[in-house]
Amino acid sequence: MTDPPVTEQVGLTLGLLNRRLRFSGLLDRQYGFLRRDETEVQYCERALCRASVDPTASIDAIERIQYLYAIGGAGIPKRGDFTRLRELGVTLDVPQSLAARFGSNHASINLSVRNVHLWSRFGVFDPESVGESIGENNAMGDRASGIPQSKTWVLRFDLGN
Repeated sequence: MTDPPVTEQVGLTLGLLNRRLRFSGLLDRQYGFLRRDETEVQYCERALCRASVDPTASIDAIERIQYLYAIGGAGIPKRGDFTRLRELGVTLDVPQSLAARFGSNHASINLSVRNVHLWSRFGVFDPESVGESIGENNAMGDRASGIPQSKTWVLRFDLGN
């Protein structure tokens, strides 16, 4: 069993033009946990990996597949450590005269993008969405192999009094 991942986050906001224009970002680092990489097992179960179909595959590759089946196809424990640029955004406060046209004292426009970039040695997949966590108390929870988090663009208009 492993401990829950350590999570560190750094958020930064930079204001310009008397804070009427603001740039923001959020960086997230999680480390100290293991994830099961089930990718190789799934490929071999479907006869898509070289070791399961090629008679000239190396002994090491064949032994690796035999090991994976011997442990019940649970996948190989790997460090799930990653750093993710979670969000970048820019906010512009519109002039009060323009906000008044909408019956408001304050208005702003925000454009942000989420899940901007991932740095990880886990492999080709996102450690937040691949395999199951090892350990009952892992904050990552159990997840089946699946789709990585998508990059999302958000355009927001805020009106307030």
